[in-house]
Amino acid sequence: MKSSALVSDGLHRKSLSVTRALGKQGIEASVISDEFFAPSFWSKYCKKRFLLNLLANENDLNIDVLKVVGSDSPNVVFFPMEDATIKWLSDNRSFLSAYLSFLIPSSESLMTSFSKFQTMKLAESTGVKVPSSVYYGTAKELKLEIAENTQRYLSSDFLIKPDIGHGSSGIIYLQDFNDDSWGKFDLEKHFDQYGVQLLQHRLPTDGRSVGVSLLFDSDSQLVANFVHERISSFPVSGGPSTNRIGIREDDLLEKSVKLLQKLNWQGIAMVEWKFDSTTGIPFLLEINPRFWGSLELAVRSGVNFPVLYFDLCRNKSVVVITDYELGRKVRWVFPGEILRYLSTSKGNREPLFKFIGSLLKDSEEWDSRDVSGSIAAMLAPFFMLFKPKYWKFLNR
Repeated sequence: MKSSALVSDGLHRKSLSVTRALGKQGIEASVISDEFFAPSFWSKYCKKRFLLNLLANENDLNIDVLKVVGSDSPNVVFFPMEDATIKWLSDNRSFLSAYLSFLIPSSESLMTSFSKFQTMKLAESTGVKVPSSVYYGTAKELKLEIAENTQRYLSSDFLIKPDIGHGSSGIIYLQDFNDDSWGKFDLEKHFDQYGVQLLQHRLPTDGRSVGVSLLFDSDSQLVANFVHERISSFPVSGGPSTNRIGIREDDLLEKSVKLLQKLNWQGIAMVEWKFDSTTGIPFLLEINPRFWGSLELAVRSGVNFPVLYFDLCRNKSVVVITDYELGRKVRWVFPGEILRYLSTSKGNREPLFKFIGSLLKDSEEWDSRDVSGSIAAMLAPFFMLFKPKYWKFLNR
């Protein structure tokens, strides 16, 4: 029986990249989303659409899964695209493995990667440098610590971030506060919304940001790698990348592989690094145990992670990929690059003609072989503006 793929979280740009990458290789891909305007739904490479929230009905898990996979199981390769979906998959792996093929690490390794504090403890044990961080389980403890040392903390050198989270969601830059505004800030509400927090030393914002993307087989052997550097981001203070370039960074590649192999990693991950611009030393920020936002850059540079993942899940032999095109750029244009340009002061942004140059060619949304998917990717952010629960995805 011919194998097919099932891609979750169709609202995300990376889900569209997966759908396209598979479809171009003749692999039938279906997409799950709880949003009708999910760009992947409208790609010509999308075989079937499932308007469904897999995470909402844990008690009816078997009904939802059977509704999606139908008679194709267990030949369906599942692509869990977001942290919540991966956790759902991990929590139900014994049941779901009868219907779906997937490759993810153990529950213990996943939980370590989800927690920035646990990740940093692991990194330090391997000799990797991490930003100085203190874990706070309650808002009261953290509020008291900062109140007693406001002169030290209310500066550009410190931030508060959720222990479990990704992107810029939930990050507080303490330089935005003074004694009075900090005293009025509802930290209890912040803890309720984002969970326990880290008080972390902030690296200089002008340091290089590098992502190391990796794929491991079921024996924790490296199958493929790709390294990119962030050129710009939105928000410019520290959000997701809007323009990136493929590079080589062998030292960080080696450190990233060593770190994940210590976790006996299986499947996909992206390790984020930040350089201290004053010393040139790289610091580990986090492990993302999922496909990353700039996936399209890797695919266009010659590392087709989705197809490699698909083949591994089907127990096919794959050729290890270590080389790829260097210097290619891919931009998240709608609305990432547009918002980045408009929010940058005139004195610090490039001339308009330079911004517009190659805008469509380098756009991750645009694909001349998938016009319907391209149009949907460009329009989706505008539909999301009318649904506040999706605003957080504009920052991803």
